[in-house]
Amino acid sequence: HRTHRRSGSLIGRCAGHTGWVLSVAASHDGNTIATGSADRTVRVWDLRMHQSLHTFGVHTDQVRCVEGCACYR
Repeated sequence: HRTHRRSGSLIGRCAGHTGWVLSVAASHDGNTIATGSADRTVRVWDLRMHQSLHTFGVHTDQVRCVEGCACYR
C-alpha cells in the first residue's frame, strides 16, 4: 500500500507478491521500487501506475534484502 505522507490516506496498492514483503529499495526519483519477498521473488514496481514491471523468481529462499539496481539510473 502507498499512503500520503501527511494524511495517511491510501494513494495506491501494488499487488502481486504471495508472501510477506521483507525488503524495499526506492529509486532516487521515488517513482520505482524493488521489493523482496518471502515468496522468493523480487519485483520492480512503477509507483505511478501501481503495477509490477518485472519479476525475478530464481531465488531459492526468502529475499530479505534488495538494494539499488540498474533500473534506478
